[in-house]
Amino acid sequence: MAPLLDQDRLTPDEVRRICGDVLDWKVSAILALRPTASDVTVAVGWANRQDELGDEGLPLEGMAAQVYEVLTADEDFGDA
Repeated sequence: MAPLLDQDRLTPDEVRRICGDVLDWKVSAILALRPTASDVTVAVGWANRQDELGDEGLPLEGMAAQVYEVLTADEDFGDA
């Protein structure tokens, strides 16, 4: 499989490859945001508490922050 380019629109399979096992509604919500692969990768790092790799004290911002919010949401909207 070719590497993802940041300008490429992500597919559900690509989101799952980056994020791992996530609920369907989260994949749909992430895709609706139209993030880049880099945005999703950064958000996954933060969600997995690997944010020490970046500059300390800097908040997560922009699209990566929006993806992070989806990844860390506790409510299962799929059952609503």
